[in-house]
Formats: sequence, C-alpha cells, structure tokens
Amino acid sequence: MQRIVVTCYVIIANICLGQAPKNLIQEVRQQLSQSSVKDLSPWQENLKKLEAIQGKEKFDQSKLVTSINLALAAGGIAGPSLVPQGNLITEQHSQMQSPYYSGVITERKGRYFYVKYVVPKSPAAKLGLRRGDRLDQDIPFASAKLQSLTLMVKKSPLDQALKVSLSFAPSPDQLLTQWTLASETVIPLNKKHSASYLHLIDCSSSSSPILKNHLDRSRSRSQSVIIDLRDSSCDDEDQALSNLLASPLKDTPIYLLSNHRTRQGAERLLARIKEKRPQTFTIGELTAGQWANRSAQVLSSGLILLIPERKVVQAGFQPDHILKDGLLFSEGNDQLLQGALSWIKDQNS
Repeated sequence: MQRIVVTCYVIIANICLGQAPKNLIQEVRQQLSQSSVKDLSPWQENLKKLEAIQGKEKFDQSKLVTSINLALAAGGIAGPSLVPQGNLITEQHSQMQSPYYSGVITERKGRYFYVKYVVPKSPAAKLGLRRGDRLDQDIPFASAKLQSLTLMVKKSPLDQALKVSLSFAPSPDQLLTQWTLASETVIPLNKKHSASYLHLIDCSSSSSPILKNHLDRSRSRSQSVIIDLRDSSCDDEDQALSNLLASPLKDTPIYLLSNHRTRQGAERLLARIKEKRPQTFTIGELTAGQWANRSAQVLSSGLILLIPERKVVQAGFQPDHILKDGLLFSEGNDQLLQGALSWIKDQNS
C-alpha cells in the first residue's frame, strides 16, 4: 500500500514540474486492483482528474495537491495523518483552505470510524471525544464549508450510543504546532514505578520546544518515559533529537512505540535515539522503511513540494520487543499500548 502512496506523490511531482506522468497513472490503477482497499471511489475520482489535466499547461496546483491528500486520507492509506502533518502543503496554505477545524483524526475499520487523535482544547476535546470512541460517520479534520455536524458516538469501552453535535471552530494561528503531542499522561505501573506517556505526532523545529518541556517535566513525575511514534513521520527529526538528548532525563529509561506506519524522519529519530542512549527500548511493529532522501521545491502557489530524489528500498527498524498493532481500536482498546505497558511493568518489577 505504501507503494501506491509513493507513486501518487511522484505523479503529482511530475505534473507540477510540467512533465507527463506517462504510465504512472495506469500503474496506480493496477496496484489498486491488487490491493485490499474496499472503497476505490476516492482514488478513481482523483485519477480521472490527473488524466484530465496532464496535458494542460495551466491548472490549480494547490487544489490538485489538496485533493490527492484527501483521497489518501479517505482511502485509509498510510493513515489520515497525511493531511494535518502537511507533508505536501504548507501551514499557510492549510489555514487558507481550512478556516474551520474539528481537532479530531479518525481511522476507518470496516464500516465504522474510530477516534485516533484529539487535539487538546479543540472542539472535539471539549465535546469529550477520546481515542477509541466509535463513530457512525467520518469527521473531517478541517473544512472550508462545514461548521457543525451531528453524529452518533459510542464511547470507549463501547456502551450505549450518544447523539452529539460537534461545532467546528475557527482555525487557530498555530494549528499544526498543536499536533506535537496527541496525548500526555502519567501511567502508574506499580507502587514504585510510573511512566510518562507522550504520543508524538510532529517533531518539527517549531514544535520541538514543546516536546522538550514535556520531557523536562517527566523526570520529576515518573521513573521512565514512553514516546509513541506510531503513525508519525517527523519531518525535522534532527532538532527534536537534539532537544531530547539535551533534556535532563539522563539515565531515565525511554520506551519507543512503533508500527508499520512509523516512517521517514520518525524512523531515523527512533534509530538515532536507540544508538545514542543505552537505556532505550523499542516496542511494536517493524517500521515502514521509508528512509528515502527528498528534495523540496517551492511552487508559485506557495506550496512546498517534496520530491523523491531516487528510489530507495530499505527495510524498516526492527523493535526489541515485537507486538502487533493490527487491532489498534478493537472495542476501543489500544492493544499495542496495553501490551507495551505489561512488558515494561515486567522489566521493572
């Protein structure tokens, strides 16, 4: 599935640079026909758009990139986090296209949608939505038109359904930087040991000071730190790494969680922390293996387009303790996190 995503990005890069994508669109069609994707309509619609404009000299580049990103999210490929992380769109463009936001990212499992991340102090957070809640319909993270939505929610763990009304709010000036941490909490493991849990979504230079502040507080609050890198790409991992290593954690054990959607900068971050800190342990799944070098080009529309410099095929990072993340939201439970907590508890008993 990752190959389909990369191919779509290459198509976008070719068109935006004025080059014909040749047989790439047909290649995506063949890959989709052999994939496990159930709903192909978002993909087919955008592939038709690509075919329609590939011979034209002028077209709206920003709408094209945004449309493809939304198709990736709707198709459930590589996680809906592709949209808020802004791998292909700048923060300024995101604000312009999405003046209203809900602050929640969902993931589709079968016919239902499950809450994946909730931005602190967002409309979704104020409504009480939390990770693992089951929804009868999807909620767009941001929208240029939608300002309210009525939906049915089954709280985690699943119980009776509640009918709620979610009102979107004007996007804050620093919307993307709010995605540094999806959640932060202290988890007691036994009478003498507790762990600070940080779900790291973004570790760019703009958000790394936030990460450092959380890590600085962790030493006084707990005996170990769990950093969740699942579904993270972390475009600017070097700054975050320097902040993390400069924090006063010293010999505090660090546990890093990964899954097959941990990719790019997050993989390098995971590997470098593991190399430089002896008290670091990795738990979860083999990472995506997307360590390809990329170059950035600023388009006239203000978009920043990331283009693969060459095709790189590498294996992902192998965790110290392997746990499957395939049933992440089964009945509202985060099975990988629960398994990791059990393993960490055994290591510190």
